[in-house]
Amino acid sequence: MTTTDTDVLSRLRTELASVRPDIAATAPADATLKHDLEIDSLDVLEYVARVEAAFGLVVPDEDWQAVATLDSLAAYVAAHRTAP
Repeated sequence: MTTTDTDVLSRLRTELASVRPDIAATAPADATLKHDLEIDSLDVLEYVARVEAAFGLVVPDEDWQAVATLDSLAAYVAAHRTAP
């Protein structure tokens, strides 16, 4: 994982902790959002909005279906973001 990916993953964890304070900011990178971390659909919507705002991007619904883990989301954001 590159430094950029590590920075992105750290920010994703921070945003996740804002949505779900009961989930540690050090959630495993390979944890699935819905199954391992048990994030419900309302939390997913809030998390999506936070991630999009934090990184200056819009993630289409079909792409959200493909990013099941924090690691895959970090790679997606690193590849598509427009803001630091």
